[in-house]
Amino acid sequence: MFRRRSVLVGLAALLAWSASGTALANPSPRGHLHGVVTSHDGALLDRVSLTLRSKTEGVIEMCATDRDGVFAFDEIPAGLYSLEASKEGFERMTVAPIVVVEGSTRHEHVSLDASRRPGPAS
Repeated sequence: MFRRRSVLVGLAALLAWSASGTALANPSPRGHLHGVVTSHDGALLDRVSLTLRSKTEGVIEMCATDRDGVFAFDEIPAGLYSLEASKEGFERMTVAPIVVVEGSTRHEHVSLDASRRPGPAS
């Protein structure tokens, strides 16, 4: 009887350990968000600051566009996001909602308008 109980306890411990290893091997569902930022007239914009926000988690990640206006947020949790783009000389832009789906890549094109600055006083 004691031996049978020991075997059952050992098996239960092994199953618990195995289940925790499976959870670690399969992290939360992840996806990707890639895109390009251009000016309103289609010129590629480098060094645009991008902030990715989740409604539930707040700021998830930040990056900047490369010299070709390209950005990438890789391996982010699947979910609902907003993306804020800003660059000196341009109006700040927020794109929402953005849905990132597990195992897929979402592509976004962000277009920024030049800032409206008041003209010289007459």
